[in-house]
Parts: sequence; C-alpha cells; structure tokens
Amino acid sequence: MLWQGPTQLKTGDSFALQLVMQADRPVVSLPLAVGFDPRVLQVADVSEGAFLGQGGAPTSFSYRVDPGGQVLMTATRSGTGGATAADVVATLNFRALAPGNSRIELITIAPVAAGGATINASLPGPHVLTITQ
Repeated sequence: MLWQGPTQLKTGDSFALQLVMQADRPVVSLPLAVGFDPRVLQVADVSEGAFLGQGGAPTSFSYRVDPGGQVLMTATRSGTGGATAADVVATLNFRALAPGNSRIELITIAPVAAGGATINASLPGPHVLTITQ
C-alpha cells in the first residue's frame, strides 16, 4: 500500500490524495479508517477507486467523515473472484485550512478475502504535508 499526492501546498489549496493497494490474495471487502488533523485539513469529498472493481465487478462504497479527524470507509465487491492488481482504493479530496506540517495516515485496514478470511495488510507510512501561507 502507498499514498500518492502532493507533499507541499498553500493554505486554501485543494488537493487529491490516493491510496493505492496491491494484494497477494484476492480481496472482496475493504473496511478502513484514515486519520487527519481537522484543524489543518478539511475533507471535501471521498471517492471509490478502481481497485475492487477490477474485471468489471460491481462494487458498493460508503464513507463517513468524523469531525474529530477520521474518514471511515467500506468498499465491497460482488460476483466471483477478488481484486489483486495494483490500483487506487480511494481518492480523498482535502482543502488546506492552516499553515504547518500535517500527517494523513491509514489507521486501520482489514481486507477480507472470498469466503470471509481476513488478509493481513501492512500499513503504509503517513503521508506528510507541508502547508505554507
């Protein structure tokens, strides 16, 4: 897993940050939580990436932004098989509210394989931002 996005921006700027995943075992469900500092960043939108929809499988995606600084997401895939190839899990769109250094990090992720088995996943390091005036 890894983050893709800018590391430097100015107060008032909007930016997109993508979480990319590749799996050794086919994934059919992906609950996860992302943490951020709500004093420095504001979530504008969250959208599903193409990871679980590989091969044209139908998916469902939901998210909730906790005002305390978390984005809780769940993505699931219908049909047979699962997703393995590297692709975007989700795109988070933020707005920079204040200058300073800030971190966006994956707090937890619990990929599920076909049949309900849990897949161990290593968390990527935090995405560090420098926000200037």
